[in-house]
Amino acid sequence: MLSVTDLGTIKLAMLRKLDAALQQSYRQTLLEVLNELRMRSIVAQPDPTPDKVFSVILQARILTYKSVPATSQLRDALERMVRGKYGLCLRCGKDIPVELLMNDPTQPYCTLCQPSANG
Repeated sequence: MLSVTDLGTIKLAMLRKLDAALQQSYRQTLLEVLNELRMRSIVAQPDPTPDKVFSVILQARILTYKSVPATSQLRDALERMVRGKYGLCLRCGKDIPVELLMNDPTQPYCTLCQPSANG
């Protein structure tokens, strides 16, 4: 069973992981915008107008919601936490070792079930 201290540490690790995933997604989206602008030769102009930039963003549908695997894994882990099932293996129901959760707070499987869950 997880102690209150361990759970607090794991929650902080989950927030750090979520922050990193969202930052990565944001950088990726900005790269897509820049690439689209380059393809449309808008960047060739010294200062494209904001209207042109927004037009490209809207036409390319760049700002549509993207599901990032890391964020969905975090959402699943948070849902397990709310339901009181966090730290329990999804396959066998036994406790997941604290060390494993500290390393990966989204880990849904214990050490024994992990290999069989992937294959």
